[in-house]
Amino acid sequence: NPRRTTLPWLRAGTREARSKIAPMSEDEDEDASKLAALQAELATLRLKAKEGGKLSGKDKRQLKKLEAAEERWKEYAAVAAPSADGDEGSSGGAIGSQFVATSDGGSRVVQSASSLGDGLEIPSFSIRAGSVELFTNARLSLKKGRKYGFLGPNGRGKSTLLAHIANRALANIPAGLSILLVAQEARASSASAVEVILASHEERHALAAEEARLEADLEAAEGDEAADAAAMRLLEVYDALEALGRDSAEAQARAILSGLGFSAAQQDGPTEALSGGWRMRLALAKALFLKPDLLLLDEPTNHLD
Repeated sequence: NPRRTTLPWLRAGTREARSKIAPMSEDEDEDASKLAALQAELATLRLKAKEGGKLSGKDKRQLKKLEAAEERWKEYAAVAAPSADGDEGSSGGAIGSQFVATSDGGSRVVQSASSLGDGLEIPSFSIRAGSVELFTNARLSLKKGRKYGFLGPNGRGKSTLLAHIANRALANIPAGLSILLVAQEARASSASAVEVILASHEERHALAAEEARLEADLEAAEGDEAADAAAMRLLEVYDALEALGRDSAEAQARAILSGLGFSAAQQDGPTEALSGGWRMRLALAKALFLKPDLLLLDEPTNHLD
């Protein structure tokens, strides 16, 4: 029963401590508050050690964990920073002014009978952070249907590479390849978990909004040419929504949430009532719902409640 899964290996530390080392959220004020709390605790532990105070084993573990988290926050913040030199997702451009990516030979989908191919190959790329070379003439080859683990010490560019792929900053990643990076918890809002998941499918969400607008326009219309055009477009929207599985979408979303341990109350309640750990689960639920061609997970099991 997924609701009884305790995930004991993920429960180190208090909820407050786990929230301090969570990945960046989608809310800048919340990010600033979390980072300030993290840095304050780090400063306290470092000062204690500097003044000759003996750190307990628990303090040492927490210090190591917070230092690693601080590195991740710095890397996320740098990747998210707007570029002064180019567009965020441009081919061979910068993500954050201190990051420069170059690619030789572009990238390509390995073709097969599938419309999106058998995988993705980037024959040669380099990423530099200031004067530090994170990747030099590296090659990336991903085969469709496989799972890959990306291992390395903190601060060596793992999150940076994932962000460059997600933002299509490595030359000419095909537009037809859908990519989703899960590196932060879902935003806290008054929307329910189910509503958040349904809204994550942007095309279906936009069509549903257009459907509501067209139906309202037709109610107020008086049989003119504009009404006829709206009626024709509404039929097209109905067909598109049916093709996208609108009728089964909510049931699918609830099944995914149940599988991740969400109770009925959590599914229908506001996401602002959920802890950071549960909102991280919600971010994972969105990924399972959207089924992108390439799913990138940056430490997705950290900080789960």
